[in-house]
Amino acid sequence: MNAMALKRFVQENQKLAAECANLLTQCNKWERECNKWERECLLYDRDREALMDFGNEAHERAKKAEGTTVEENLLDSVLATLVCKDEVASGRAFLEANTSLESCQRLLKMWNSKAEEKVKVLFEENSILDEANRKLLRQSIEGKNLHDSGGKHTGSASAKTNKRKLNPKICSPIEKKINFADPDSARKPVTFAR
Repeated sequence: MNAMALKRFVQENQKLAAECANLLTQCNKWERECNKWERECLLYDRDREALMDFGNEAHERAKKAEGTTVEENLLDSVLATLVCKDEVASGRAFLEANTSLESCQRLLKMWNSKAEEKVKVLFEENSILDEANRKLLRQSIEGKNLHDSGGKHTGSASAKTNKRKLNPKICSPIEKKINFADPDSARKPVTFAR
């Protein structure tokens, strides 16, 4: 009985293996078909989106053309009621000239924005250079002070603040003017030739 059961078991196992192989081939076939349909769906979606975009652009162009036509018709009717045909032609010429002015204005605005951006960049660079100049000036003044004092730091108030003492005759807070009669005056009066 064991041999019979074993034989049946082997036969059932072979049937199941054949059925499994059959299902596997069908599954592979369906998977290939599924991949094919997925690609088709993607292509369909792309085509549909392109058609929708084209339709939207065409609709916008049609609206713009319709608006332009309506404007031209209204302009013609208004001008026709107000003036004669010669003046209509001159009015059209005026409008065409203004259209070119609008494009010039757009160009000027574009150039202005570019110039403003360049000004901002130059301002930032100038600030950086200004700071570097201040540092160099401080270092130069410190180097001069060290050189003038023989390499020793001075403790005087004028050396610490880096201020020069001014001649009280030239810069007096009371007089607030330069005395031109003084021979020690640093500045000569301006004379005009007659």
